[in-house]
Amino acid sequence: MAIEAVEAGYQAQSILTNGFGIIAFMSVTPLIAVQILGICAMRGKTEELVVNLSEK
Repeated sequence: MAIEAVEAGYQAQSILTNGFGIIAFMSVTPLIAVQILGICAMRGKTEELVVNLSEK
């Protein structure tokens, strides 16, 4: 792998750029997961509310 990085020369991307991108992605992933779970929970409560209102 190191040999391939040397052979790529100036056309290769910076290791620091890729590293910071991966760290940023990993730090944002839990936030996105919590938002998705919240949306799913709200949908479930909305459907229950609609069913309860239609039964009355």
